[in-house]
Amino acid sequence: MDFLKKCILPLVLLLSILCRPLSAENSDTRVYRILFLASYDLSFPTSFYQIEGVLQGKNYFLESESADLDLRFMNSKRYSAAERFPIVYRNLKENVASMGSYDLIISGDDNALLFLLSYKDDLFGPKVPVVFFGVNNHELAQEVAQKPDYTGIIENVSLLDTVELAFSLFHKTQTLHVIVDSTTSGENDLVFFNNSIPEFLLSRCKIEDLGEYSFDELGEILSGLGSTDAVLLLSAFRDKDGRSKNFRQAVMWLEQYCKRPVFHPYRHGVGEGLIGGKVVSHKEMAEQAAAYGCRILKGETIQNLPLIEDCGNIYLLDYSQLKYYGADMSALPEDTVFLNRPLSIYQRYPKTFSVFIAVFVLLLIFAVVLSFFFMRQRQTLLELEESEERTKSLFDNSFTPMLIIDPTDGSIVDANPSALQFYGYDHAHLLRLNVSDINSLPVSLLKEKMKSVEDGIDYKFQFQHRLANGEIRDVAVMTTKVYRKQKPLLFSIIQDNTERKAWEKEIIDAKNRAEAANNHKDEFLAMMSHEMRTPLNPILGFASLLLELETDPECLKYLQLISQSAERMLRLVDNILNYSKMRGGHFTPSYEDFVLLDFISGAIEEYKEYAQGNEIALVNGIDGCIPITEDLMVHTDKNMIHQLLDNLVGNSCKYTKNGMVKIHCALQSLEDGHRGVLRLEVHDNGIGISKDIQNSLFLPFTQEDTSFTRKYEGAGLGLAISREIVNILNGKIGLKSEQGKGSVFWFTVPVIVVSQSYEAEPSIDNSAEISAIEPFGSLLVVEDNADNSAFIKATLRKYCRRIDVAVNGLKAIEMTSANKYDLILMDLSMPVMDGITATKNIRRNLHYKSVPIIAFTAHATDMADRNAREIGIDEVLIKPISPHALSAALLKYLHPEESSV
Repeated sequence: MDFLKKCILPLVLLLSILCRPLSAENSDTRVYRILFLASYDLSFPTSFYQIEGVLQGKNYFLESESADLDLRFMNSKRYSAAERFPIVYRNLKENVASMGSYDLIISGDDNALLFLLSYKDDLFGPKVPVVFFGVNNHELAQEVAQKPDYTGIIENVSLLDTVELAFSLFHKTQTLHVIVDSTTSGENDLVFFNNSIPEFLLSRCKIEDLGEYSFDELGEILSGLGSTDAVLLLSAFRDKDGRSKNFRQAVMWLEQYCKRPVFHPYRHGVGEGLIGGKVVSHKEMAEQAAAYGCRILKGETIQNLPLIEDCGNIYLLDYSQLKYYGADMSALPEDTVFLNRPLSIYQRYPKTFSVFIAVFVLLLIFAVVLSFFFMRQRQTLLELEESEERTKSLFDNSFTPMLIIDPTDGSIVDANPSALQFYGYDHAHLLRLNVSDINSLPVSLLKEKMKSVEDGIDYKFQFQHRLANGEIRDVAVMTTKVYRKQKPLLFSIIQDNTERKAWEKEIIDAKNRAEAANNHKDEFLAMMSHEMRTPLNPILGFASLLLELETDPECLKYLQLISQSAERMLRLVDNILNYSKMRGGHFTPSYEDFVLLDFISGAIEEYKEYAQGNEIALVNGIDGCIPITEDLMVHTDKNMIHQLLDNLVGNSCKYTKNGMVKIHCALQSLEDGHRGVLRLEVHDNGIGISKDIQNSLFLPFTQEDTSFTRKYEGAGLGLAISREIVNILNGKIGLKSEQGKGSVFWFTVPVIVVSQSYEAEPSIDNSAEISAIEPFGSLLVVEDNADNSAFIKATLRKYCRRIDVAVNGLKAIEMTSANKYDLILMDLSMPVMDGITATKNIRRNLHYKSVPIIAFTAHATDMADRNAREIGIDEVLIKPISPHALSAALLKYLHPEESSV
């Protein structure tokens, strides 16, 4: 129907324009001249709806008057306004010169309104009224509506309603991929989208900008989407290479690559591959605009026709797409309008019953022709018998098993030779059976299936059929209703799917085994993290203590080498565990507010010792970006940004000997002072990277030199982890490098700019204060590792008068029942009884309701920290623990007045 409408509508328009009734020319009735100025061309999908709406509104309100409708298409979607505006101006200038001015102007979409604001008074005069519709620029529309000769309808795209609908219809959806392009419409769509969607939904949306991809590149991304993804199409007319597609071509492109539901907030395309949403109806807007215009022609003033800001959007969805992707139909609004919804038999054939009654009445009235119909029926029966003979030949010679079944009782009426061979019966024996004898379904359910075929509801089934030897086979059955000698029967084609089912089971089992192996890998990595951190704790702790005590230069050098090697081992353990968590989807952002410049400056101080002779400098500014002010606060994941800086700066320092490492920072694309993109660049003048390895450098375990004699150490995980972090934060990462001249690594992440700021609290050197504090009473150390216990006692003995050690949680319960301690240090992972269980029992003792309990663990995960706090642990320290961290903990909980200094 839409195709016929699109084909016939232009012809109707042409006739309505050129073939004005002669009576109108020869009568006193006034003929109005109306100009409809459309922004795009006739091939653009909204044009037909706009024209249809203008015609319907005009004809309804000007029943007794005549009007000439002049259609003008600006074609500004395909060409720029600078190219099209002069051409349209010249054409209209010539038309007005020959035909006279217009009584009314109706404009569709933004470019047409912009043209009229520039040229209307010059072309037609200041008093010609203008009614606009389909305008996306709300501020422009509201401003123009203040003029005495303008009014109209704003196009209010329901993006928030459509996005909420996408997540509510498909509960598994985690990410909504929003497709935009670099056209003016695409850029406006993106701005409007970012302004319309709240933060909690915006974080679940990913912008796929054709300004950054070609159609093929974005198509490959879309082809990889899974069951947790959905797509929102806003604009897809031009890609980064300048290639263009019209709307229908863009929809076909999506059908080719994307196998997930595609939402669209406009009427066009819904039901033709797009699932829809809360859509804008250009037909209804055009009809409202034409109605406004006709009321003006009848004498109403524009001041009485206010700007319409609600264009009446409706929920319009493709029913077949909803069913195909398994949408939650209960989440649909009550006023939803469906396309492609299957009709019932009565709805599908509403005229059949009327035709039947009419034929019956005609037979009664015209009895004389009864014999003619009888002869025709007899001829039809003969043809049917011939057709049955041909069908029987195909039936007998087919290699596919086929059965004919009587639906009234389920008896097998006939079977072809292939069916006899498949089931293992001879013909006479099989015809004595009922279909329930070979089908494993209960008889009642089997009758329902046969009834559904008779009623035309279903025809495809998956059954288990029993063979003569007792073997059960999985079969696919396609059944349809046929007639043999005018008796309705069921014709079934059977396909053996047993082997295919077995293959499917093998595939599922293999998938489950792979998932189990991946889980075992994660458990193994977590265990290895714990086992490697535990011995690193005393190594780093005792090394730190000895560095404070040792004065011999050679011994100091050896101790520094031990400490640096242990730190490198700790970073490797962290990198392996973090990369595993990221790849498994268990690494989520934790957002907070912080002063950006102070944070970057503080992070740089951490690298000074590691730089080993390199100079590290902070440069506040990047070409084309906004420098960061000293009090600027941002909202993002502080720890992830720190990890990115640590990886990139550490990488540059490692490959730069006695050179310069610069960190450039700035903000770009700042929107309304609230949203921006943080860009950080790390410049070095080191060895550089060859071009043939740059594309794979962000893959795990990748280094330029992989030989056993390589000059630089490392596992090659830092850049891979950086890429995963940037992906989690919806950012980008890349590099520019020239071998022998140095490298520039950069990344960008979106941030929210916080309006207020605060002065950073001065750092506290706890070591000075705690050294002057009198030793407090007793401390209980609950630790199963003797080396760790020795380290803790060596570190804290000058602050405590008494330090006891419990080797497991059960022993700790016994010692706390017999003694009163001022503070407890609790290991979380121990034999016999773990620290979590022990803490729960200790907290039941009234004396220990408020005694500080500080836990330490080698499991570097958020889960350990979260579980500990739920059962009353005051703080969790991650192994290895430095002497300074232990001292600071004592100061914080036993001498809070010193901690606040």
